[in-house]
Amino acid sequence: MGILEDQRMGILAAPPANFSFLGPVNYNRSAIGVFLGPYPPTVTYVNSRWIRRGVIRVHQSGIYYLFECYDAYDLDGIIRQHSTVFEGRIINLRRYHRSFIPQEINFDTTRLWVRVQGLPLLYLTREWANQILSHVGFIEEYEQVGVGLPMHANIRVRMLVDTSQLLIPGCFVPVEGDRVVWAFFRHEGAFKFNKSCGYIGHHSERCKVKKDVSSCKPRCRLAALERRGMRVLYGPGQQAYYTNYVKGLPDIFRYRNPKVNLIRPSEPEVIPFMDRNGREIRIYQETARGVVARNDTTLFRKEVLILMRLKKRVMVGEL
Repeated sequence: MGILEDQRMGILAAPPANFSFLGPVNYNRSAIGVFLGPYPPTVTYVNSRWIRRGVIRVHQSGIYYLFECYDAYDLDGIIRQHSTVFEGRIINLRRYHRSFIPQEINFDTTRLWVRVQGLPLLYLTREWANQILSHVGFIEEYEQVGVGLPMHANIRVRMLVDTSQLLIPGCFVPVEGDRVVWAFFRHEGAFKFNKSCGYIGHHSERCKVKKDVSSCKPRCRLAALERRGMRVLYGPGQQAYYTNYVKGLPDIFRYRNPKVNLIRPSEPEVIPFMDRNGREIRIYQETARGVVARNDTTLFRKEVLILMRLKKRVMVGEL
């Protein structure tokens, strides 16, 4: 009797007579997304922010946004984005299939550019970035290429961050002797952030977490890191844990509403040409369906025209 009580039992529902997997929406060529926080933008607005090849139909069901792509390369471009911003709100994007259950898809990881600010120039290296951000998330890309100092006096990396947890606003970094400095973590795209609870997606007036609960959560997360073997320091009590430095970009329209470019889902192929003197000239050409030839009216119009003229001059022997 005890075995039966532990088993899930039920009838097997038969499909309707007129059921077909080929419905009005092509789910297998769609991406699904969820915005962080309440009050997401409208479907019409979301559908106006793409730089795309073909038609993208946006459907909404509850908190889920479905992006049906008529062009497979547009779908690849959306999946490569992983996360983007509409009207100052972050949306996490995932590939969808007609057999997927939306509630079982993990939308917790968000792709963000994070800048580490407040370090000496000596510390602006990849090695220090790995040490400083090891407890924040997974580093995908470093802005700094090669050796030497970065363009700006900070570390900037693209990361996958678990936004179901509290954001970590910074950490202490040792310098000479017993001196330590506080390095700020500035999250680009975190326009809506609540300094009371530490979560992205809403402001304090929309927060549903009680104050006594939100005040102890940062200590709980640091205690968990301490149990993993990390050393935790505590600064002066009069300094707030969260400040406006958590937000990495100015709260202006062009940052809150970036166009999502799906035209170039991958890096262009480098095609070498030889001039009449044997010198090699490299021409950049898109690999996906001749995008350069077909989309010379996109944002890359000027660059494309320059490269096409250079290629023509090579072919006629002017170089």
